[in-house]
This record gives sequence, C-alpha cells and structure tokens, in this order.
Amino acid sequence: MDLVFPEETRQQEFDKIIDEVLGKNKVNVFIGKFVLREKDKKKKSQVTCDLIIDTKVIKINGTGNGAVDALYNSIIHKLHKQYQSLSGVKFEDFSLRVKFKQSHSWNQTDAPVEIKLALRSDANKSDLYFSAESRSLMVAAISVIRKAIKFLINSELSVIQLRKDIQSAKERNRSDLVSAYTLQLSEILHVANYEHLFLNC
Repeated sequence: MDLVFPEETRQQEFDKIIDEVLGKNKVNVFIGKFVLREKDKKKKSQVTCDLIIDTKVIKINGTGNGAVDALYNSIIHKLHKQYQSLSGVKFEDFSLRVKFKQSHSWNQTDAPVEIKLALRSDANKSDLYFSAESRSLMVAAISVIRKAIKFLINSELSVIQLRKDIQSAKERNRSDLVSAYTLQLSEILHVANYEHLFLNC
C-alpha cells in the first residue's frame, strides 16, 4: 500500500479551494516537444521543450545538473516575473520507486516507475507533494514537474481572485461572503509566499 502523508490530505483541500475559486478559469499546463541532451564533458544536461499554459506556448531552453534540475529551474526562470511566488519554492525531497510487481516481462525491465516530489516554500514549513507514474522514467519526471508548476500557478491566481472577491463582497455589504472568502484565502496563503501581491494594498 502506498504511503500517504498528512500534508497530501491537506493539499487536497487546497485543490478544492482552487477549483471553487477559479472554476473554468483554472489554467492547464502541458510540456511538449521535450528534448534532452547530455554534455558529458561539461557534466551538464540541456533541455528544450514547449511549456504550454492554456494556449500560450513558451519556449524553454536551459541547462542543469541533470534533466530535472535543468527543466524545473528553466521553467521557474521563465515564469518568475509573472508568478513571483514560484521563486520561493524549493525541492525538499525527490524519490523514485520502481513497481516491479506491475511488470509483465520475465526480467521486469518494463516495470513502471513512480516519482514523488516534495516542495517547500520559504513561507511554509509543510511540504507540498506531487506524484506521477509512467513506464518511462523521463515521462514520469516531466509529469511530476508539470503537476507542481500547474498547482503553484493556480494557487497564486486563486490568491489574486480571492482578494478581488473579498473587495467585491465588501462593496455589496455581503459579510457572509467576506467571511467565506477570507477563510479560503487564509488557507491558500499556506501554499507559498504571496507577500508581493499585498505590497500595494
């Protein structure tokens, strides 16, 4: 049986808030045309891909100490000006598990792999967990990074929307909605550091 951390249960509550706040405006994130080149002499990995946020295509090109380092940091570098909270999130843990029991070949070389990624922001002492499973190690790694980026972007968009909702509810003298939105905002603020969104309040 897979181990489920308490933080993962809480993260499901974050997902529920994001769904309620953004609805159909929640953004989708895809990673396509991924190419990995290993530079043995420089001991560096180079990645290129298309990062697709809804219909916007962003070209990613970067290097790092391995494919995961190159991909994640290249995406953060491209997005941190638009979504500043991404800059304050770091890797806390990255684990890989091969599920040999799900293999169909005698030598078990086709066994799927599960990758679990734990992130932590500089504003939160609890980890955020993301997992992905695939027959391909690289596909699983790309998928888990995509899930993390999607969650972080939508979390920041939820904070922005909730601030607007609270202001609108105040203007309409809807104290019930102000309380409900404020409660949701207080929860989603645990995801990352959104201080930059409140500097001009």
